[in-house]
Amino acid sequence: MEFSLLIRRLNYLRLIQKDLLFKNMKQTLSVIFFGTPKLAVPFLDRLNQEDSISIKAVISQPDKPVGRKHIQIPSPIKQYAQNNNLPLLQPKTLKSKNIFEEIKSIEAQMFIVVAYGNLLPKNILNLPHFGVVNVHPSLLPRHRGPSPIPFAIRLGDKQSGLSIMLLDEGMDTGPLLALKTIPISERETTTSFTEKIISLGPEFLLQTIKNYQDGLIKPIPQDNSKATQTYLLSRQDGRINWSLAAQDIDRQIRAMNPWPSSWTIWQKKGQPIRLKILEVKITSFASTKPAGSVFVKDDHLYVHTSDKALEILTLQIEGKSCISSSQFIHGYGSYLDFFE
Repeated sequence: MEFSLLIRRLNYLRLIQKDLLFKNMKQTLSVIFFGTPKLAVPFLDRLNQEDSISIKAVISQPDKPVGRKHIQIPSPIKQYAQNNNLPLLQPKTLKSKNIFEEIKSIEAQMFIVVAYGNLLPKNILNLPHFGVVNVHPSLLPRHRGPSPIPFAIRLGDKQSGLSIMLLDEGMDTGPLLALKTIPISERETTTSFTEKIISLGPEFLLQTIKNYQDGLIKPIPQDNSKATQTYLLSRQDGRINWSLAAQDIDRQIRAMNPWPSSWTIWQKKGQPIRLKILEVKITSFASTKPAGSVFVKDDHLYVHTSDKALEILTLQIEGKSCISSSQFIHGYGSYLDFFE
């Protein structure tokens, strides 16, 4: 009788052990992380610290030459992976058969993409059991594409946020898993809003992944009728059109901070010089002269627009350090006339 009871207890303990082992296997999620810039590092770091997630590989863009000497600089994600002994791949393309087979052999349950820099081909999208989860810094379907934060600020949006979605073959067109609204402050820049994304995003991604894995949330198709599209900014997008309203120029300057920055052409002794306008303030002065006309009042620098004058607070002559408008006036006041 006692022997039979002992056997039953041992069997019961084995069942408990099997159940715990099954739960542990279920909770541990194997992941391949795709990312490249500094923005992606806090997301990878948070996932790497989580016991329930196993980073099987990190995939980043190849090193790119920087500067006049074309020095090969590793991406921030590559540096993080190497510093934390994570397996790293840097394929020139994801379309080759060899890289497909290598990714397939890892047998990860989920791929996670944060600012990788390229679209994933269909055969790779179809590999993981839980699909490919992407982090996009806007409230989709608004501001699809590569420049959602600058566009939100440039267009005067009062809020933007984070979208966690499943990737399909389109550009940010896949079904949504979760949205997080983040207010855009009155003096928001792309730099400051990116810091909000870095602060709030990693934990939001982690919780969304867990809920999705546990079946607590279901993908919801986007409303394509509400979609707007952004494009990759170029240096030319930063050029200021002084014929616009002061508010529009102010938004542009904040949206283009840090890239591509906002700039104008200043004629110094007949020589055109690129001048970066870093910070401005809208004044109550009505513009009474042609747009782009410059004037100085009480050691302050102003530029006429289509409606109100803008006060220039900080600026930078190309190739030199950032200076205040007062420093600029004292150094170059006799050459001020017009910004193009």
